[in-house]
Amino acid sequence: MHVEKQEQSTKILKEELDAREESQATFTPTINPKSKGMERRIDHLWSWHREKQNKLQERRLEAQQHELAETMPSPPCNPKSNQLIQRYPQYKHKIKVEDRLQSYAVTYRSKQIERAREKSFAFKPSLSCHSSRIARVGSVYDRLYSLAKRPAELPTEMTSLCPDKAKRMPPTMDDHAVDVCTRLHDEASAHLEKLERIRQAEQRKLEERMKTPKINPKSLKLAQKLQGCVRTCTCSQPSPPPAKLKRVVPLHQAEALYKKQVQWKRDKQARAIRAREALDQEQFDVCTFSNPYRSSDDSVAIKANDEYFRKAMEWELQKQQRLNEKQQQHLLNKLKECTFHPRTNPCPIEMLSRQRPSLDSVLSNFREESDCLRTPPKDRQRSNVKSAGHGKSSFRISAGEDARILPYPWEEYVTDDGFLYYVNTLTATSQWDFPT
Repeated sequence: MHVEKQEQSTKILKEELDAREESQATFTPTINPKSKGMERRIDHLWSWHREKQNKLQERRLEAQQHELAETMPSPPCNPKSNQLIQRYPQYKHKIKVEDRLQSYAVTYRSKQIERAREKSFAFKPSLSCHSSRIARVGSVYDRLYSLAKRPAELPTEMTSLCPDKAKRMPPTMDDHAVDVCTRLHDEASAHLEKLERIRQAEQRKLEERMKTPKINPKSLKLAQKLQGCVRTCTCSQPSPPPAKLKRVVPLHQAEALYKKQVQWKRDKQARAIRAREALDQEQFDVCTFSNPYRSSDDSVAIKANDEYFRKAMEWELQKQQRLNEKQQQHLLNKLKECTFHPRTNPCPIEMLSRQRPSLDSVLSNFREESDCLRTPPKDRQRSNVKSAGHGKSSFRISAGEDARILPYPWEEYVTDDGFLYYVNTLTATSQWDFPT
């Protein structure tokens, strides 16, 4: 009652407010009564918004599940594995799920092989009437025992199953039936022979695999290179032909070739510049253009002022030179930072021995050029000289015919005049003769 009174009072107040607003309004628009009576609701908008949010949420969840499946993949589990995992606490013998699944897999595989073997026998011979009757009635021993015990009587089951011999008519078959039976029998026998050959081939293959020793991956790779010639073929691949000696360019020849190529490139660029300048000059000479705004009696001489262009060209050349230097420096820095070292073909020993000068020739050339290993004059007195007498300009000799093995602690030096002498590092004394 209280709620109804409240609703009535609210309705009365709304009507009073509407009447007051209508009395105060100076203009009242004309509205269709049907449209005025229709109630404007937004429930359908809210329902559409809720459906939209639900769809967005479902798509968001699907995207998250897809991302999780990609980042954390989980292997699919069949119903049998789920059943094993659920019943695992109830088993008396706590066998691992993996072992149990493996045993099930072995059993299932054996059943599949047996089923395939049964399907391979397409021909199933039909039993004769006598054999089928014996199979239905019982064991042959019981039948023989009963026949021996009661020779004149037959069991009721036998009499019901086997009619009188006089009533049985021999089977009559026409020529077409005989041909069909013969053809079917030939096809069945051919199929059985084919299956027998396939079975024998599989058995031989299995025996060969069992007898063949295992082969490691490296030997298998070599066998594949020999195109299957692993066990049956005892021949060997022909030895490859001897490799040809590659041409090795010496260092000085390579430098000469490089300089020749650089010089050829520079000459080519210079020829191209000269040809371009000659073409421009020829076009300028051929051109007959004259300034129409300049009279022939103009006494003002044209001064050739090309200083700006010459400076611009010099600046461009300097800029290009600086750029080339920077690029060369950048390439050198990258080459220093690079850890890659190209592998070059080694030079043959014969060529190295021919190109490399001998030690004797190097020593003789050194003596002829510098003349630093002269023997001391006979008129010069050989006396012991203190080691403090020789200066810092003396150097060690470690090559040549006179470079014999010095006993410890002797060392050999050359004076500023080119005379050879020997110094004892322990006693700090020196002498001209070779120490013994």
